[in-house]
Amino acid sequence: PIDDVYAVTAYILNLADVLPNNFTLSDQNMAEVQKRLPNRNGTTTDHALWPGAGFAQRRPDVKAVACMKNCAPAPVLASHLPEHARDAHGNLADQNRPVGAQVGAVTSRPSAKAAAASPTAMALAQQHSCTACHSPDGKLIGPSFRDVAQKYAAQADGLAYLAGKIKSGGSGRWGALPMPAQALSETDAKAIAQWLMDGARQ
Repeated sequence: PIDDVYAVTAYILNLADVLPNNFTLSDQNMAEVQKRLPNRNGTTTDHALWPGAGFAQRRPDVKAVACMKNCAPAPVLASHLPEHARDAHGNLADQNRPVGAQVGAVTSRPSAKAAAASPTAMALAQQHSCTACHSPDGKLIGPSFRDVAQKYAAQADGLAYLAGKIKSGGSGRWGALPMPAQALSETDAKAIAQWLMDGARQ
């Protein structure tokens, strides 16, 4: 309601010592209130917000010399959005207004901390000796990672199939030479499988 707008405006002006406590602001006395504003026409430099000839030796009150020593320690992040919930409702950065101080976190990718802590899929493939038989682009003993990616990218159950095949091994799909079973965790197998499903990009 418009009355609330007037009430809040009067409250703010009262805090600035422009209006007394018992003043009722309305459209009838707005002109009178405007005349009370100390720098309505920008003719005074008493506020000291920027330099100018009228200041002489004065300095703005925003230099905050007292805060330049004995400062509080740097803030420590006490909580964060869990990795499993980062993209639960889409990318937060796309859901904020384009103006203002609030900027949503980019949740369409892992956090920098998680990315630094998690090895890349290619690093996992090297760690589990997959690169002894497979190369990124050309056939080695087995097919290249790129060939595997192209073969299964459109398969509905490709992710689950590849993760299982990485762990259990087998033969027949790419020739008679068998791929031995691999002793790696389910998490690592799924990470490599997802990398293959995404095109095995390095």
